[in-house]
Amino acid sequence: MKKELLTQLLLIVVTLCSYGQQQKQPLSEADVKKVCNIIADSNLNYLSRPGMLVSRYTFRNLIKNDFSTVTIADNTATVGQFASLSIDPNTYKLAFSPIAWSPTDDLVNHDFRHVFAINVTATLSNQSLLNLKDWRTVTGSFSWTYIFKGKYSAGKKEQQQFLLSGGKKDLSEYQQIYDGITAQLLNQRNQAYDHISRVKNKLTALNHPEFLDKDDLKKAYMDSVSKYEQILTNDKWTSKEFIWLKLTGSPLSFDNAYYVQTDNSATFDHPVTATNWTPSINAAINYFAGSKSGWNFYWNANASYGLKDMFSQIYTPQTYDSFDKLTDISMIQKTNEQIFEITGQPLPSKVLPTSAAR
Repeated sequence: MKKELLTQLLLIVVTLCSYGQQQKQPLSEADVKKVCNIIADSNLNYLSRPGMLVSRYTFRNLIKNDFSTVTIADNTATVGQFASLSIDPNTYKLAFSPIAWSPTDDLVNHDFRHVFAINVTATLSNQSLLNLKDWRTVTGSFSWTYIFKGKYSAGKKEQQQFLLSGGKKDLSEYQQIYDGITAQLLNQRNQAYDHISRVKNKLTALNHPEFLDKDDLKKAYMDSVSKYEQILTNDKWTSKEFIWLKLTGSPLSFDNAYYVQTDNSATFDHPVTATNWTPSINAAINYFAGSKSGWNFYWNANASYGLKDMFSQIYTPQTYDSFDKLTDISMIQKTNEQIFEITGQPLPSKVLPTSAAR
């Protein structure tokens, strides 16, 4: 009885959900025109201001796309890419960035401002990646990138045209784009729904879900506008600049050091191991400026505060060869590792600041 009752309840829920979806009517032709015209009027009003060459939504997309090219070497500041792993065979360093995301990815209503990311970096004692004992250093960090400013400047030609026109722009090209996209969306809507009354199950006709919701229609319209506006104005921008702040916290940071003491011969046969916790916080301010002519300028200033030890700050590891004796006159190499060579006992860890600019 319980199984039959549960099955009946599930059937009722599925039926009600399907009924609700089937009863949802597509936007009428008049609604589509109204939504598109409201966005077009808003864009034209925005474009009438001095120095504006694209709509607000297109401008936000420009910021997002160009910022990802400026920070392409920094996986923790670039949204929308797959998890990345890089290994340098010369220095035995690896970097793994599993995820970078933006909570302000809704560019219809918000500016592109924030990027959050998780990152793991490590230095190996040798080329063994799978053996965690061979990881000399490992750091797990969380970063927040905040874009203070993204600016694009038009050329003198566009500025002079604006002044000569008495402060009134010729927006006819933009109007043609908006009218053309509205006509295109209406045509798609009519092709999808003209014969909807003949279809018993309306779900089979929903090839264009944007016409069932005004927000989805608005997004589809603005995406098309953005594509054509960028094509129209691509040759009019002459320079761009970005200013952003990046804060990085590294609570999971460890130095797994192997070392020998020159004044203690016993350590040459059995190197000493030490695992030191080295958490830190870092703040960096960045500035980038570039022009269409090809010149670029980048400036960075950063400061960090954290727990440091002598293995990562004072000494550099040396190649250490260990041998096992086979006979009185022959030996076999056992290990080939990167090991620190120090005099006396290691210094205790200490909290220290660091700053740099370039």
